[in-house]
Amino acid sequence: LFKVRRNDERALPYYLNAYFLDPHAYETEFVESRIRTINWDAANLRFRQLMQRGTALQEIVRDANPTVVVAAIEALSSQWRPEYLKPFLECMNHDDETIRWQATLTIQNNVDRSFDETLKRLLTSSDLRIQGLAAYIAVHLWKQQSFDVIRRMLREDAQLLRFDAISALAREGGSEGRRIMLAHRRYERHPVLIQMIDSDR
Repeated sequence: LFKVRRNDERALPYYLNAYFLDPHAYETEFVESRIRTINWDAANLRFRQLMQRGTALQEIVRDANPTVVVAAIEALSSQWRPEYLKPFLECMNHDDETIRWQATLTIQNNVDRSFDETLKRLLTSSDLRIQGLAAYIAVHLWKQQSFDVIRRMLREDAQLLRFDAISALAREGGSEGRRIMLAHRRYERHPVLIQMIDSDR
C-alpha cells in the first residue's frame, strides 16, 4: 500500500499496528519514521486544503491533528501578517510543546515594541508555560530591560520558570546575561539547571 499503490491513508493503520506491537519494527526503515512521514505529508495536504477552502487561521490552529497546526505555523511564519498574532498567541498554551515553541519563535521574530503591553500580560500569566515562553520574547525584544523580569523568574519555586529564564539568558542575554546566570548558580537547587548554567560558561 505504501510502496506500490502509494496509498498512505490505508497503509497508516498497518504501520501503527506494527509499531504498537513492536516499537522497534523495521521495514526498510523504522516504522516510527514512516508513520511520521505519512502523518507529515497528510498534515500538509490537509493544511493546503483548509487554506484553499478559505478556512480561518483561528480554526486551523485548533485542528485535532497537532501536525496540521505545525504545518500551518511553518508555512505562515515566512509570510507574516498582523492578523496572525492572535491565533499564534493562542498556540502558546497548546498541549503540544512543538506548537508552543514554534508559535513563540514566530511571534518573537515578527513583533516590535508595540507588543510591549501584551508581553507584560504574558509575563504574568497564570499559565506557567506561557510565562516561561514570554521570557524568550522579552529577552529578545527588551534586551537588558528584560533582566529584572528574568531575575524575578530565577527566584521562583517553579523549576519550569527557572529553566526558561536560564535558557532565554543563554540564547540572547549576552555577557550580562551570563553574569546573571553565574550569580544565580549558587542558589540553584536543580542539578539539570546547574548543568545548563555550567555548559554556557
